[in-house]
Amino acid sequence: MAWGTALFLLCGCGGDSGEQVAVSEGQALYEANCMSCHGETALGDGPLASTLPVAPPGLKEHLGHHSQAELIRLIQGGVPPAMPPTPLDEGQIQLVVDYLWTLVPEGEVAALREMQQHMEMMSTPGASMQGMPGMHDMHQMPGMDSTRSP
Repeated sequence: MAWGTALFLLCGCGGDSGEQVAVSEGQALYEANCMSCHGETALGDGPLASTLPVAPPGLKEHLGHHSQAELIRLIQGGVPPAMPPTPLDEGQIQLVVDYLWTLVPEGEVAALREMQQHMEMMSTPGASMQGMPGMHDMHQMPGMDSTRSP
């Protein structure tokens, strides 16, 4: 039951049989560790969702909102009060995320990947988002620390 275990990272899921096996492994890990809270399609509507102190988020909404490193850190450490730390390692988390990319409607993938790319740039020490519409250098904003969980 891990919120972040299913968070999305960039994935190149194509027709290669090795990639299909990885997606199948990711699906199995998601079903075993995340689905009971986040639901079959990662909308936050799993069978245990209503029993938690806070509603689990729809995971697809988080695509693009965090850098890959931040997503892994959130998933590994859990998100109190409802999501415990995951027992999965980084490689397993990546498999879950790769699987979840397959649930994102094709028409939304490019925009979400672009959003995540912006977050990757923002998480780079000293990086500035100046010149990007609507983006600011969060490292310079009072109270904003990209090393902490949201």
